[in-house]
Amino acid sequence: MKKGIILESAVPMRSEPSDKAEMVNQLLFGEQYDVLEEKENWIRIKSIHDLYEGWIDLKQHSLSEVQIEEGSYCNAPTEIRHKLRGVIKVTPGAFLPSASQLIELNIELSLIHISEPTRPLY
Repeated sequence: MKKGIILESAVPMRSEPSDKAEMVNQLLFGEQYDVLEEKENWIRIKSIHDLYEGWIDLKQHSLSEVQIEEGSYCNAPTEIRHKLRGVIKVTPGAFLPSASQLIELNIELSLIHISEPTRPLY
C-alpha cells in the first residue's frame, strides 16, 4: 500500500473527489496517511493519526516511504524550508518529524524559524 505525508501547512480532506464537496477533516503538516484509491486528480486516503477517510487533491499528495516515528508537536507558528516546495508555514498542533526524518523529507534544517508563542492580551 502506498503511503503519503502532508508537506503543506494544511490540506482539506473532502467527502467526495471535488473541490465543492464537504470538507470532512483537515490534515496538518507532518500527518501521514495510506493511499486507498486514485481517481483522476484525486486520491482517497486514510489518516494514520485519526483514521478518517476522505479525498485530497493529487497536487497536495507527497509520496513517502519514510515512517515517521519520532518528533514533537509544534506549539508556535513555525516556518521551514523544503528544497522543492519552498517555505512552508507550520501551524501550532502540527507534527514535526525528528531532525533525521526531516532531512529524509528534503527539509533544510538550517532555515527553520520558530516564532515566539503569542500571549493573550488581558
